[in-house]
Amino acid sequence: MLILLGGCLLASSPAAAREPVTTDFFDGIPADFTLEDRDGNILSQDVMKYGFSQGDAWVAYFIESEKNMVAASTSWYASPGTSDDWMILPKMRIGDGDALRWRARSADKYMPNAYKVVAECEGNETVLFSTGGESPEWTFRHVSLDAFAGKEIAVAFVDCSTDASLLYVDDIRLGHAEKVRTEITVPSHITELQPFDLTGTIETDMADTVKGRITVVAHINGKELPLDLGDTGIQPGTAIPFSFPKAAEAGTAGEPFTVKVEIQLDGIAVAESEKALFPVPNYAVCEELTGTWCAWCVRGMATFERLDRLYPRSFIGIAIHYQDAMSRGVEDYSSWIYSYGHATGLPFGFMMRNSSYGSDFDKFQEAVAQINALPLTAFVETSVGEPSGNEYPLTTKVTLSETMTDDRYQIAYTLVENDVFDPEHPDSYTQKNAYAGGERGECGGYENKPELMEDVHFQHVARTYTGDYKGIFGSLPMYMKKDTEYVSENTMEVPARVLDKAKCEVVTLLIDKKTSCIVAADKLPLIGGRAGIRTPEASEGLSVGNGWLNVPAGSLQVSVTDIAGRTLFKSSGDAPVDLSCLGKGIYVIRVTTRNGATSRTFSL
Repeated sequence: MLILLGGCLLASSPAAAREPVTTDFFDGIPADFTLEDRDGNILSQDVMKYGFSQGDAWVAYFIESEKNMVAASTSWYASPGTSDDWMILPKMRIGDGDALRWRARSADKYMPNAYKVVAECEGNETVLFSTGGESPEWTFRHVSLDAFAGKEIAVAFVDCSTDASLLYVDDIRLGHAEKVRTEITVPSHITELQPFDLTGTIETDMADTVKGRITVVAHINGKELPLDLGDTGIQPGTAIPFSFPKAAEAGTAGEPFTVKVEIQLDGIAVAESEKALFPVPNYAVCEELTGTWCAWCVRGMATFERLDRLYPRSFIGIAIHYQDAMSRGVEDYSSWIYSYGHATGLPFGFMMRNSSYGSDFDKFQEAVAQINALPLTAFVETSVGEPSGNEYPLTTKVTLSETMTDDRYQIAYTLVENDVFDPEHPDSYTQKNAYAGGERGECGGYENKPELMEDVHFQHVARTYTGDYKGIFGSLPMYMKKDTEYVSENTMEVPARVLDKAKCEVVTLLIDKKTSCIVAADKLPLIGGRAGIRTPEASEGLSVGNGWLNVPAGSLQVSVTDIAGRTLFKSSGDAPVDLSCLGKGIYVIRVTTRNGATSRTFSL
């Protein structure tokens, strides 16, 4: 921290660092910035709506029209006066080629703000920049710090305006001025086994435009891909975007890989950037209304069993029982799904709270495949802490693929129990079966079972729901930045009606409260955490590339189906499979080995 004493900046912080100081103020004014209201003027009540309180020198302010968070200062006082409001950056040792850059503008063109930027060095203050009134348009500023090379300085932004409106400052960078900088902007979490666009930006820290022929060279999975942007000028304060469409295919979940981008200017490498990408499954969630008394509901049971086989790691089924022994505690949950899903009867399936199916459950297979192949909206991961009685602490980490600035997301939890059967009350665990005898067609084997099935062990049973239909109020921030991990701490009470906690899973739902749709999800065992998740070894060695399907050594059988469930071909053994006969589309691979079976969705 920097202590302000007698108008001078005195260092009390640890030795100055060489890491650049950068901020876009998205998460507020950084904690290591020092803010000083040196004028002591009384703020006008009219300025309080911008987030100011008496004594505030600078505040973080969200400009709604721009969807942008900035640092703001003001000289809007109860009585006309001149401001002396300081925002002081952490002390830094300056090296050769260091510079300070930022953007600024006045909120009101008729009352522009005067401000200055000063540097304190060895007890002396130097004005680096000043203006009697900043432009109402965003203006890029750049100041060389070569005069301070080898010395420690503290830089401060000072609003010194008189009876003005608001001054906005944004995108501060204090550090080495790079002729060219590049950043990879593809989200850090991507859908497993799916092609993705490699995107990024190119900028300059220089005061003048950098001109030349720009080539972007990407290095992905051992491949080198060039992208010629031609003769281009990189203007200060402006980012040039680039994109390699469908540059690569993400690997299997749990297998991160690194992509690298090199920028060449007139054939000479001038900048590079690396980023680790994490392939993860894009879960499809189906909430189904069912009941033991509903003879047609075996259709939903058969569908969930099939989806579990096809998508063991990317499908989440939740069976919400209605008016039977397993409906206690989820009455509100079933009522919400029935009402918001516009159900007309049972069984009823609600996929991601977006698509509903009442009778044609075969559509679920196509829907799950399509969802699995979509780009991720967010990566969600929950951990379960040590319980206190039946109270289980839940820690959920959420990382968005795109920045959110409209208070859109909230978290909800469902506790799902599998293999539900109570031998002391067997009469409560029967299931009527309308497909008995086979006269109504095939139904996943239920056509071979009796009209009243006894001693049924039910799967996917919803036991409790934490939150309301749109999630837990305030469980996530109003503003969330892309590729930034946000943590939400919550608790779930496991009800006494649960028969076996070891057979329970915690399902986390990320809900878009503006549409009420589920946009991302996660599941893990209540007991044992992620260590309790078993991944079939058949997933190892499974990949698609260059028109060929490579399967694990020792595979017994391989099949490929389309998203409608039609089997396109089967083969035995572990030889690579030629996919050149397939057209563009989404397909499902199922591989069986001695250690188990696994399914993957892929696109061509």
